Parts: sequence; structure tokens; C-alpha cells
Amino acid sequence: MGGPRCVVNARSDAYFPASLPHPPHTAGPVHILVIDDDSSLCTSLSYYLERHGYTVHSASDALQALDVMERHPVGMVITDYLMPHLDGIHFTEIVKADPRFRSIPVLLMTAVVDGSVTDKSLRKGVALTLQKPVDMGQLLNLVRFAE
Repeated sequence: MGGPRCVVNARSDAYFPASLPHPPHTAGPVHILVIDDDSSLCTSLSYYLERHGYTVHSASDALQALDVMERHPVGMVITDYLMPHLDGIHFTEIVKADPRFRSIPVLLMTAVVDGSVTDKSLRKGVALTLQKPVDMGQLLNLVRFAE
């Protein structure tokens, strides 16, 4: 849980390995929760991950995502930073405060280029930050790495 984290910039081919907490292993594909208020991006990410064998749940905001997490098993979360109601960092704080969800890795996507967002997100429990636009191949590699 408290291991090293990493930052990924989609405009670079480099990323730094991180030691991520692992959710309890279950049979079958990892269930991924994708959260973004941009419905077309949410749909694209979900479709891409499903084509690669993952079970995907989606939510358009953090409040809906918390409801999904109560009703479905989730082994990983990919969330946007700027969303209505709660931003991705505040959402992560809530998730990490709940013992049931504490070990679930959270990947944060952001179009904000301000380094303070990345610093704050990593301090609050985000495992990885990704710059938008997200490269799908890179995202898939990071999801596989974080499993």
C-alpha cells in the first residue's frame, strides 16, 4: 500500500515501475471501474479493456462510482481527475479510507499539466497518473503491470 508510485506522461515513452498494492486474487478477469464524465472516452476505454479480456464497469462521476463499488467487485479503478461532485483525488481519498477498498489500485487520468496535481494525487493514494490524451496501448500495459 505505501510502496513507490509512478507518473506516466503519454507524450513520453518512459515510465517508472511502481510497487502497487494487489487486491485479493480472484478467479477470472480483473474487474476494472472506469470513471469519466466524458461519455465517449468512458465508452472507448471500456470497450478497449473488454476486448483485452477485462470485465469493465463504468460511471460518469465519483458518486456513481462509489455506488458501483458497493454493488460489484472491483479490482482496479481508472478515474478522471476533473469531474462533477468530487474530483478524482477526493474520490481516491474516500476509497483509501474504506478498509474494503484500500488495496485497490487507482489510476488517475488528467489533462491538467500542473505538477502539483500529480504530487497531490500520489500523496493521497493514487498509484499512477496518466496524462490525457491517453495512449490505449500504454494504458493496457499499465493495467497489466498493476494487476
